[in-house]
Amino acid sequence: MVPRSFLILACVLLAGCVPNAAYRTDASVCAFPDCRTGSIERHALNTDPAVEYLLGIAEFDDQGAKYIPAQMDVLFTQLQAESTGQDLCIVVFVHGWEHNASYDDSNIAEFRELLEELARTEAHHQPGAWGKPRKVVGIYAGWRGLSLNAGDISDITFWNRKDAAQRVALGSIRELLGRARGLRDTLDRTTESGRLVPTGAPAPAGERLRSTRLLTIGHSFGGLIVYTALAQYFTDRAAASAMSVALGATKDEDKMIAGYGDLVVIVNPAVEAISWEPVRQLVQGRKTQTYARNQPVVFVEVTSTADDATGIAFPLGRTLDTAVENFTSGDERTEANVTTGHYKPFWTHTLTSAPDAVTPEQAAGQRAARSQTSSAQASAETSALVQAECRAHAAFEAQWRRDGYLQPGWTRRFSAGAILSHIAASPYDANDPFWIVSTDASVIPSHSDINKPVFVDFVRQLYDELLLTGDGTCGVGK
Repeated sequence: MVPRSFLILACVLLAGCVPNAAYRTDASVCAFPDCRTGSIERHALNTDPAVEYLLGIAEFDDQGAKYIPAQMDVLFTQLQAESTGQDLCIVVFVHGWEHNASYDDSNIAEFRELLEELARTEAHHQPGAWGKPRKVVGIYAGWRGLSLNAGDISDITFWNRKDAAQRVALGSIRELLGRARGLRDTLDRTTESGRLVPTGAPAPAGERLRSTRLLTIGHSFGGLIVYTALAQYFTDRAAASAMSVALGATKDEDKMIAGYGDLVVIVNPAVEAISWEPVRQLVQGRKTQTYARNQPVVFVEVTSTADDATGIAFPLGRTLDTAVENFTSGDERTEANVTTGHYKPFWTHTLTSAPDAVTPEQAAGQRAARSQTSSAQASAETSALVQAECRAHAAFEAQWRRDGYLQPGWTRRFSAGAILSHIAASPYDANDPFWIVSTDASVIPSHSDINKPVFVDFVRQLYDELLLTGDGTCGVGK
């Protein structure tokens, strides 16, 4: 006789099983909040001046295939149309475990908040193409991260969803990432008059090139997806730079390590540390002068010591998985059993929180404060915040950069209280563009709690500073 407890558990599991199907079945543009099935949300913000942003959704099944191919086609057709009137700020987000692309998923709600913050700050930067600010467009890559909706019992899906994430990383999401980068790179080789120039060539006399941004974020298994899809890209760029140096390159353009878009950030990723070895071997011990001057950061991995899913559950499961595998050393076995962010020898930076470092401009610009003010006042406060952040960036550059190179042990404070510090004693140079950042519960309290203002603001500001001039004006409009 089958035990009654087993039957009850089976019923719970069957009832909580989430279908392997798309949520956004209408591949068209809709006006938020009437967007439960529409795959492109248009958001109008009550700001002064008024701005809007787009949020497009592309969904993938358990094998990494597109549920509805038209989602991606219609999305990029729309982005092309949007780009004809102004530059873009493109943000790709790949969600993680126990999330999906449903209208009210908490990750989508948090992503909307980030896009709104970016839209508000972009409105106060120096105008780009045709005298307009960049238009913020988000791309949410949805997959079946939530396969069982049964409360705490859903935690048993961790390894099953990790396997699914690996398949998604090798599927059509690579097309999504390729299209996003292709759009950004092509737009940035185009003048405002529509002339396309060769890669790396300057703008023709009397014209200027356009400036579209691309930020890619992955969380949890979404971080695994992003990293797996882009790992070869980063390895190739690091290897090409190292080879140029070995052959005697002295020009910065030859030593430069190019990024995918402008910046890639992965948070609490469930990625084995051993997968970082190809890049680690290319940058560990590399000296300052072998990097290009003003080499920008291209990749940031942030893991919290309070993340029990990747800090405790992950190594337990991996230890069982690798029990019969062969390794050449104890370190290699350890790297195979822990995540990159929990392997201390790979750390390049620490990220802590200092509430007393919150600036008055940041306090005034926070969502709760804005809700109590008029649109005009909120706009003025956002403008003051952007200006203050630019001045802080210029001060940091003056203190910590010498002849284009960052100095060991540099420390950077951000508006909402985050403090990022380079680990001077690490074997990774201060100009290494691949950051493995360890943080704590004051910034990221748990595996899934990544929406604290101190962390969201850190990502926003870090990304926003990539194109700043460092001369005190920082490309900010008056």
